[in-house]
Amino acid sequence: MSPVLAKGTKIKVGDAASPEVFTTITGVMEVNVPNPTVDSKETTDHDSTARSRTYEAGLIEPGDLSFLYKYDKDNTQHTALETDRDAGTAKNYQTELQTSPVEVNIFSAFVTSVEPETEIDGFIMKRANLKLSGAIT
Repeated sequence: MSPVLAKGTKIKVGDAASPEVFTTITGVMEVNVPNPTVDSKETTDHDSTARSRTYEAGLIEPGDLSFLYKYDKDNTQHTALETDRDAGTAKNYQTELQTSPVEVNIFSAFVTSVEPETEIDGFIMKRANLKLSGAIT
């Protein structure tokens, strides 16, 4: 498979309705998608005769999502990120990677921080950092 241009990647936030509707967060410039990792648990005991430690797979750490966006104080999705951070509100989010077919991932997450980034010759940007809670589906 040849490389796929990342342009068109989307981050959407759910409305918690049934059925849930996801709305695109606009102005996104950069996305760091979650990278789940598996924890390891040591199983070596005093009865082991080998000089090597042994391990078993532990729990999956679902990871974090972060994205950089052009901040618009009148954009309800942008202001909701800070409101959700302050309230500790977990929501369902969705990422869409523009592969063929489009790769869609849905997960629950809460906003851990929203950080302003202001370069002297650039737009006012903000970086939202989200902590996933549970599996990515």
